This record gives sequence, structure tokens and C-alpha cells, in this order.
Amino acid sequence: MNQIKSIETGTFAISNNIVKLEISNNPLNESIQFENFEILSDLEGNNANIGHLHISTLSGLKDLKKLSFCQSRIETIEDEAFRNLALLKTIDLKYNKLLTLKNRTFIGLSALEVLELDYNLISLIE
Repeated sequence: MNQIKSIETGTFAISNNIVKLEISNNPLNESIQFENFEILSDLEGNNANIGHLHISTLSGLKDLKKLSFCQSRIETIEDEAFRNLALLKTIDLKYNKLLTLKNRTFIGLSALEVLELDYNLISLIE
């Protein structure tokens, strides 16, 4: 296990051919932003410490097709956090701490086929 908490802007600027990134089992925090991944299609960040998904967290991943943040202690998802991810087909958010899903949470996901929310604490869908 590494101890990656954040990724500095420009870290992967010269590596824009990355299509899959696995950074599971790291203490990522909610300020993490994935930028400079122009063709990234698969992002796996399971067992992290994200807490809150912001719009800016994923906004630079326009080609993303699969996202997995299982057991990442996510409590809230900002409205329209996935809005720039029109190609996203699979979202796996199992085993987090989500309590509420707002009606604008999954806006813009016209290609979404699989949404996994098992084992959360969801009691309200607005």
C-alpha cells in the first residue's frame, strides 16, 4: 500500500496515454482532482478516504467509462459531480457512507448502464 493523499496538478501531464488508473488502498482525500488524463477510461480508487465528491474531482475525465470508489468513505456527492462524464457507463460506489442522493446528482450521464450503491446508508432520494 502506498500513502498517496493527493495528486498535484500536472503530475501526469506528459502521460496523456493512460487509459486505466488504479490507486486503490491509498488515503486519498476529498481535495483530489484528476486532471491531464485525456483518454482515461477506467478509474479505480477503492478503499480511499474521499469523504465528498466535488464537481472538480472528476471534471477533467471526459472519456471516463468506468468509475469505482468502493469503501472510500464517501458521505456526500455534490450536485452535478458527474456532469462532464457523458461516456460514463459504470459507477460503483458500494460500501460508502452515503445518506442522501439529490435529484441532480447523476445529471448528464446519458450512457450510464450500471449504478452500484449497495451497502450505503441511503435513507432519502430527493
